[in-house]
Amino acid sequence: MEFISIKKRYSLPINKLKTVIHNKGTKTAVYDNSVYLDKLQDGGWVQIPYKDDLDFYMEVLELKPGEISKQEVTIENLDYELTDGEYRIRKSMQVGAEKLPLRTNLKLKIEPMGIKLFQLMRSIAEDDKT
Repeated sequence: MEFISIKKRYSLPINKLKTVIHNKGTKTAVYDNSVYLDKLQDGGWVQIPYKDDLDFYMEVLELKPGEISKQEVTIENLDYELTDGEYRIRKSMQVGAEKLPLRTNLKLKIEPMGIKLFQLMRSIAEDDKT
């Protein structure tokens, strides 16, 4: 099983982090649509929380041998403001009785022009709330 981030480096601000799962095995894998984002802090991985109103559908999905599936982490669903740093995306799959923890690492960097755009977008969003 291969689990990769479409890009290994993202420049903030971003809307989504995109991943691909490729079943390179000979058996069908099953999974749900849950996916988690962690940030490396002080030498350990810390899970980034989702907003309270986000629920994953617990639909069982299948990935047959040779098939590819795409999955995204939508940034607006996170209860966290992304900053520069090293992150990883995690999910679990199962092949028969074997559970497969999948991970892919990536880096996020705020580009100088991106900071101004990010601040402007945040200001507009705050104005929309009032």
